[in-house]
Order: sequence, then C-alpha cells, then structure tokens
Amino acid sequence: MTIAPKNDEHYSRYFVHINGLFHDNTDITLHASDSKNGRILGSCRFNKFHTTRMHLTLGDQQSYLMFSPQSGCYSWSLMVIRHTEGKVPQRREFLWKRTEASRVSGRLGLELCGPDTSDIYAEYFGAGSGSLKAGKLRVRFDLGDTWKTMVLLTLSALIEKERQRRARQGHTSIAMLGP
Repeated sequence: MTIAPKNDEHYSRYFVHINGLFHDNTDITLHASDSKNGRILGSCRFNKFHTTRMHLTLGDQQSYLMFSPQSGCYSWSLMVIRHTEGKVPQRREFLWKRTEASRVSGRLGLELCGPDTSDIYAEYFGAGSGSLKAGKLRVRFDLGDTWKTMVLLTLSALIEKERQRRARQGHTSIAMLGP
C-alpha cells in the first residue's frame, strides 16, 4: 500500500509493507518512500487471532494499540511535547472509534479523537467491500511528524485487521488507502 497526497498522485510519501499474511503474526512496517527499501519510520505486530493488543514501535518509543470491548474503540498513547508548560514531555492518549455511518453502511469508517474531548484529529472513510477504489484519510498535520507517523501506522494496522477479519468470513478484500 502506498500513501500519497491527493494533489500529487504520482509521488508516494509512504509505503506500508505487510508481512505474515499466511502466518499467525502480522508485521506491518511503515517506510518513508515509495517502496519497502526506504527508511523505516515505525512498525506494528499483532496476532491474527488475539487482536485485542497490537505492539507498536516508533523510533525509540513503544506503545500498544489496545481494544476495549466496553467502549468498542482502540486506544494508543504517545509522548508529546506540551508547549503550554515549558516543553515538558507528556504522554497523551488517543482513540480510534468507528463512525456511526460505518455501523450502518458496513464500510470501515474511523475517527481519531482524545479520550475526554470531542476534538477529531483524523478521519478515515473506507471504500465499500470489493471496491477497486481506495479509502480516504483526512488528518491534522499540526501535531508533529511523530504523531502523524503514529496515526498512519495505527490506521494501517486497523485496516489490515479488518481486511483479515473479512477474508476469514469469505469476503473480498477491502481497499486500503489511496490518493
């Protein structure tokens, strides 16, 4: 899967390499190029059959993408610099939630928000099952490169998890991200 800006469809900024399609564990690696030969930005590993926890590595930071059955969302955290308190590092939590529209349409739709706010930091609109079109991602880029990389990595993991779930049920593949 490649991730490119909408205005320049011929230039890919990121490449997502998925390994382990036929094994119990899936490894996802995010590269800063248009191929898997580029610089590695981060990785994610999860077991296909025990997907309540996914291990994330981003440079020297590690986190987990955890599923909460009570709320039906995936949460993850990241060390960010809070400029309001003199550039003090602070761990912030974010949640990927299914949108109401995705519950009705059956398409994968996700919103990224904070645990205690109604602010939406990113939105993903998936293509329909079996569609040749790719999903669309809108994301706030003002929170830094590390945060943006984590958004792309966690979203890629959730899309692949959904693709595997549908494949086990006999559905055709879902499109990932596209221009």
